[in-house]
Amino acid sequence: MHVSPLSWSVRFLWLILPLTLGDLIGDAVDGRSTPVVWTVAVGGWAVWVAGLVASLVPLPPLLVALRVLAPLPLAAGLAATLLEAPEVTGWVGLVVAAVLAVTANSAEVGMDHLNGTSYGDERRLPLRPPGILLLGPIPLLWAAMTLLPVTGALLLATRQWVLGGLALAAGAATIWFGTRALLRLTRRWLVLVPAGATIVDAFALTEPVLMRRQDIVRMGPAPADTAATDLTVGATGLIVEIALREPQTFLPAVRRGETATPVRTSAVLIAPTRPGLLLQLASDRKIAVGVD
Repeated sequence: MHVSPLSWSVRFLWLILPLTLGDLIGDAVDGRSTPVVWTVAVGGWAVWVAGLVASLVPLPPLLVALRVLAPLPLAAGLAATLLEAPEVTGWVGLVVAAVLAVTANSAEVGMDHLNGTSYGDERRLPLRPPGILLLGPIPLLWAAMTLLPVTGALLLATRQWVLGGLALAAGAATIWFGTRALLRLTRRWLVLVPAGATIVDAFALTEPVLMRRQDIVRMGPAPADTAATDLTVGATGLIVEIALREPQTFLPAVRRGETATPVRTSAVLIAPTRPGLLLQLASDRKIAVGVD
């Protein structure tokens, strides 16, 4: 399986984190009680090992783990600067952690992980999440999934048993809920297969839909005045339109308990994370690509 240079960069950055950021965090907790020192040490190494494994094994569930864990070193490093002035190595570690946090959340790294379970001659291209989720719910969910367990562990280390236990319990519940929610976002793809292209998106469709290569008359940037059926679920950025030779039936996703009403349309809109790569790969597979 092809692995992009950015995925290799993430692996390298994880490997050198202890050498660059470790001293800063160690100096910040130096002189604290033994339970606090051990909690920080064990927690830090656990995050490092888990993040390294998630970067080395490209699978969709581990993409969620990688993207939840990747910002933690930067957050820990910034918190450490409030307790201890960084030396040169510490500043290097902060830069490494910042680059890691950004790179791990790149579209290329995401695509490498999502294709880890692909099979045969197929290529999965992830779709962007709804824009409204990026403006608040996802960052808040990340904060709850990470800060609650960390706070709970530190409270227990300082013998704050009740508050620490409550924080850990709340963190465990948030991790369970958050992981399920984030996994759903990783299962949204446009899949290029030998027969054409399949939209797999439970946010937009009740079931996947195959559009045969010979039925696609154009795949390209959506015109401003398009009347195509919107399957982007509110995603922002460049929108791609797939125009079909004849109308095809799509079954839109509905809330639980509601009945989906089939829609017949000859054009749909999607929001791939890498639209340029999608059009390039589609062209390589003899799918009609162009600008309207």
